[in-house]
Amino acid sequence: DVILQDIAKCRADIDTCRLLVHRAAELMDERGNADGETRQLLSLVKAHIPVTLQGVIDRCIQANGAMGLSQDTPLFGAFAGARFLRIADGPDEVHLRTAAQIELKRQRYSPLAGLGKYPVDRKAVFRRSTDPVSREGQARLRDIKSRL
Repeated sequence: DVILQDIAKCRADIDTCRLLVHRAAELMDERGNADGETRQLLSLVKAHIPVTLQGVIDRCIQANGAMGLSQDTPLFGAFAGARFLRIADGPDEVHLRTAAQIELKRQRYSPLAGLGKYPVDRKAVFRRSTDPVSREGQARLRDIKSRL
Protein backbone atom coordinates (compact mmCIF):
# COMPACT_ATOMS: atom_id res chain seq x y z
CA ASP A 1 0.00 0.00 0.00
CA VAL A 2 2.86 2.39 0.75
CA ILE A 3 4.29 1.83 -2.72
CA LEU A 4 0.91 2.59 -4.27
CA GLN A 5 0.68 5.80 -2.27
CA ASP A 6 4.17 6.80 -3.39
CA ILE A 7 3.23 6.16 -7.01
CA ALA A 8 0.13 8.34 -6.63
CA LYS A 9 2.15 11.10 -4.94
CA CYS A 10 4.72 11.00 -7.74
CA ARG A 11 2.00 11.25 -10.38
CA ALA A 12 0.43 14.24 -8.57
CA ASP A 13 3.83 15.93 -8.17
CA ILE A 14 4.75 15.43 -11.82
CA ASP A 15 1.39 16.74 -13.05
CA THR A 16 1.64 19.75 -10.72
CA CYS A 17 5.05 20.60 -12.16
CA ARG A 18 3.82 20.17 -15.72
CA LEU A 19 0.86 22.49 -15.14
CA LEU A 20 3.05 25.09 -13.47
CA VAL A 21 5.54 25.06 -16.35
CA HIS A 22 2.75 25.10 -18.93
CA ARG A 23 1.11 28.15 -17.31
CA ALA A 24 4.45 29.97 -17.00
CA ALA A 25 5.27 29.28 -20.68
CA GLU A 26 1.81 30.41 -21.73
CA LEU A 27 2.20 33.69 -19.83
CA MET A 28 5.66 34.24 -21.28
CA ASP A 29 4.24 33.81 -24.79
CA GLU A 30 1.34 36.18 -24.09
CA ARG A 31 2.94 38.86 -21.91
CA GLY A 32 6.70 38.39 -21.93
CA ASN A 33 8.89 37.86 -18.89
CA ALA A 34 8.62 41.46 -17.64
CA ASP A 35 5.04 40.88 -16.47
CA GLY A 36 4.64 40.48 -12.70
CA GLU A 37 2.51 37.35 -12.80
CA THR A 38 4.90 35.74 -15.28
CA ARG A 39 7.91 36.56 -13.10
CA GLN A 40 6.08 35.16 -10.09
CA LEU A 41 5.32 31.89 -11.85
CA LEU A 42 8.90 31.62 -13.12
CA SER A 43 10.18 32.05 -9.57
CA LEU A 44 7.78 29.36 -8.36
CA VAL A 45 8.93 27.03 -11.15
CA LYS A 46 12.58 27.59 -10.21
CA ALA A 47 11.85 26.86 -6.54
CA HIS A 48 9.28 24.08 -6.82
CA ILE A 49 10.44 21.81 -9.63
CA PRO A 50 13.97 20.92 -8.44
CA VAL A 51 12.68 20.09 -4.94
CA THR A 52 9.82 18.05 -6.38
CA LEU A 53 12.14 16.22 -8.78
CA GLN A 54 14.45 15.30 -5.94
CA GLY A 55 11.47 14.06 -3.90
CA VAL A 56 10.14 11.90 -6.73
CA ILE A 57 13.56 10.33 -7.31
CA ASP A 58 13.95 9.78 -3.57
CA ARG A 59 10.64 7.87 -3.47
CA CYS A 60 11.86 5.73 -6.39
CA ILE A 61 15.10 4.98 -4.57
CA GLN A 62 13.13 4.12 -1.43
CA ALA A 63 10.88 1.73 -3.38
CA ASN A 64 13.92 -0.07 -4.82
CA GLY A 65 15.73 -0.41 -1.51
CA ALA A 66 19.49 -0.94 -1.68
CA MET A 67 19.28 -1.59 -5.42
CA GLY A 68 18.13 2.02 -5.85
CA LEU A 69 21.61 3.18 -4.82
CA SER A 70 23.49 0.66 -6.94
CA GLN A 71 24.76 1.05 -10.49
CA ASP A 72 22.05 -1.35 -11.67
CA THR A 73 19.57 1.53 -11.89
CA PRO A 74 19.99 5.14 -13.03
CA LEU A 75 18.38 6.42 -9.82
CA PHE A 76 21.51 7.46 -7.94
CA GLY A 77 22.77 9.45 -10.92
CA ALA A 78 19.35 11.05 -11.33
CA PHE A 79 19.32 11.97 -7.63
CA ALA A 80 22.76 13.58 -7.91
CA GLY A 81 21.61 15.47 -11.01
CA ALA A 82 18.49 16.70 -9.21
CA ARG A 83 20.59 17.91 -6.30
CA PHE A 84 22.91 19.73 -8.69
CA LEU A 85 19.89 21.33 -10.35
CA ARG A 86 18.85 22.74 -6.97
CA ILE A 87 22.29 24.28 -6.48
CA ALA A 88 22.76 25.53 -10.05
CA ASP A 89 19.74 27.82 -10.20
CA GLY A 90 20.34 29.53 -6.87
CA PRO A 91 18.78 29.12 -3.45
CA ASP A 92 15.09 28.21 -3.28
CA GLU A 93 14.62 30.90 -0.65
CA VAL A 94 15.48 33.65 -3.16
CA HIS A 95 12.93 32.38 -5.68
CA LEU A 96 10.26 31.94 -3.01
CA ARG A 97 10.97 35.41 -1.62
CA THR A 98 10.56 36.92 -5.09
CA ALA A 99 7.26 35.09 -5.60
CA ALA A 100 6.01 36.22 -2.18
CA GLN A 101 6.97 39.86 -2.78
CA ILE A 102 5.11 39.89 -6.08
CA GLU A 103 2.09 38.28 -4.39
CA LEU A 104 2.05 40.93 -1.65
CA LYS A 105 2.19 43.69 -4.27
CA ARG A 106 -0.73 42.12 -6.14
CA GLN A 107 -2.78 41.73 -2.96
CA ARG A 108 -2.53 45.45 -2.14
CA TYR A 109 -5.11 46.09 -4.85
CA SER A 110 -7.36 43.19 -3.96
CA PRO A 111 -10.95 44.05 -3.00
CA LEU A 112 -10.34 42.03 0.17
CA ALA A 113 -7.29 44.08 1.21
CA GLY A 114 -9.33 46.27 3.58
CA LEU A 115 -10.63 43.30 5.55
CA GLY A 116 -7.47 42.97 7.61
CA LYS A 117 -7.22 43.81 11.28
CA TYR A 118 -10.10 45.37 13.13
CA PRO A 119 -10.19 47.01 16.58
CA VAL A 120 -11.29 44.81 19.47
CA ASP A 121 -13.88 46.25 21.85
CA ARG A 122 -12.24 45.47 25.20
CA LYS A 123 -15.48 46.27 27.07
CA ALA A 124 -17.23 43.40 25.30
CA VAL A 125 -14.61 40.81 26.32
CA PHE A 126 -16.34 38.18 28.44
CA ARG A 127 -13.50 37.37 30.84
CA ARG A 128 -9.85 38.23 31.08
CA SER A 129 -7.25 35.73 32.25
CA THR A 130 -6.32 38.05 35.14
CA ASP A 131 -9.89 38.22 36.54
CA PRO A 132 -10.44 36.27 39.77
CA VAL A 133 -12.39 33.00 39.50
CA SER A 134 -15.83 33.20 41.13
CA ARG A 135 -16.71 31.05 44.16
CA GLU A 136 -19.10 29.06 42.03
CA GLY A 137 -16.34 28.44 39.49
CA GLN A 138 -13.89 27.41 42.22
CA ALA A 139 -16.44 24.93 43.57
CA ARG A 140 -16.93 23.43 40.11
CA LEU A 141 -13.15 23.09 39.68
CA ARG A 142 -12.84 21.34 43.08
CA ASP A 143 -15.68 18.99 42.10
CA ILE A 144 -13.97 18.12 38.80
CA LYS A 145 -10.60 17.56 40.51
CA SER A 146 -12.18 15.26 43.11
CA ARG A 147 -13.54 13.02 40.36
CA LEU A 148 -10.07 12.60 38.86
